[in-house]
This record gives sequence, C-alpha cells and structure tokens, in this order.
Amino acid sequence: MNRDRRKRLKPLLKFLLPRKKALELWCDLGAGSGFFSRLLQDKLPNAEIIQFDKKIKKRERGIFIQGDITKLPFRSSTFDGVLCSQVLHYFPAKIRRNIIWRISRILNSKGKFIVIEYEASQSFPWIPYPLPNKKIRKEIIELGQFREENLVKADINYRPKYALYLQKRATVDATKGA
Repeated sequence: MNRDRRKRLKPLLKFLLPRKKALELWCDLGAGSGFFSRLLQDKLPNAEIIQFDKKIKKRERGIFIQGDITKLPFRSSTFDGVLCSQVLHYFPAKIRRNIIWRISRILNSKGKFIVIEYEASQSFPWIPYPLPNKKIRKEIIELGQFREENLVKADINYRPKYALYLQKRATVDATKGA
C-alpha cells in the first residue's frame, strides 16, 4: 500500500486498541477489496477477521464469507468487534436501522462497532443515502444499543470521511429489535 495513503488513513483507525490487546474475532461487513480489513489486521495482528461481502474477491489471506448484509448469518454474540466501512450509505434509514440492530445482535456484550463513512450531506451515484456523522450518530444512539466512544474525522483523497467508534451497551436485549 502506498505509504502516503496509509499515513493519511492512520487517524481513522488510530483510536483502536493498542497492538498488545488484540481482540479475538472481528467481522468486516462489506469488506469489498479488503483494504480496511488489512488496516484493522495491522492494528490487531492477533485477531481473526472475517471478511463478509456480497461479492468475494480472491485475496492472499483471511476468511471470506459471501452474503447479504441485511441477513447476517452469524449467531448472537459471535464477534468482539464489527467494522462497517463505507457501506451504510447504500441503504435507506429503515433498512439501515435493521442492519445496525443485527450488528448489535452479533456483537458480544462488550463488543466494539466502528463505522467509517463519507461526510456528505447530498446524494451522489456512489452515495445514494448520505450519512453525515451527526445523522448516523443520532440513528445509532437512538436505537439504544451503543454508546459513542470516539469520533475521528479525516480528509482522504479529497473526500472528507469520519470514523465513529462505539461500544455496545451491556444492558441491550438482543431479542428485541427489527
């Protein structure tokens, strides 16, 4: 990966746990090319990262599962963390809330949820349902399943982005929801 590009992306994942404290199992929902999975793996070298996407591209290493993000095939409390990078803007609010509820269900009681999205307020062909950070934060927090831990903003390739780091609330009832 280009060193300059990695340097510009570093602030997005800087707030993850230190290298020494790798989590056991993470899921990258909408993994695409695996770019953010590799960044996460660099930060958490002892973690196993499941790459989940509707289309699987051959990569040199990792576990890949093909599927629909609106119908996650994982058991409750499977993951220590979920990364969802540049995916939620493809879904209208009702479906997005359902996805967030499903993410909460597959996280364990102390699970971490990282959302990386474009900081856009108008739609484009590649951002049909824009999610400025205030909007997604409100949607996620209103569902009552997560509490916000950190927000990091960065300008990458002339496109403003943000990373929202959330902690699952321990009192969430995973049987309720969408």
